[in-house]
Amino acid sequence: MTATDHDIVRRLGSSARAFFGNFRRLREIQRQAAGPVRNGQSVLLVSATASGKTEAVMAPLVARLIQTRPLQERAVRLLVVAPTRALVNDLVARIEGPLERLALTCGRQTGDWRDKAR
Repeated sequence: MTATDHDIVRRLGSSARAFFGNFRRLREIQRQAAGPVRNGQSVLLVSATASGKTEAVMAPLVARLIQTRPLQERAVRLLVVAPTRALVNDLVARIEGPLERLALTCGRQTGDWRDKAR
């Protein structure tokens, strides 16, 4: 990782390690999105498939949640809306592992799933 990558990972804390742990270095989309997303700014990411967009958004969002709210609260902390059932299922598959490493869970709701309890 570059010096910039290390700085981003340090600022995002445990969330960065959970989401970026499999990357040898951050991708450009992840570098560009980390600060604005972490600071609560609206962003629109446009990048190729499998370029790390999910991690680019989720790592700073989860870092922000961890740093601003006690984890003991049992409430919805983050709601992600996706346009298709397939995308919801893909997203859940991508984020479950990193969230488990942070002792967090996720659920999904589609026409096929009703995970409201999680």
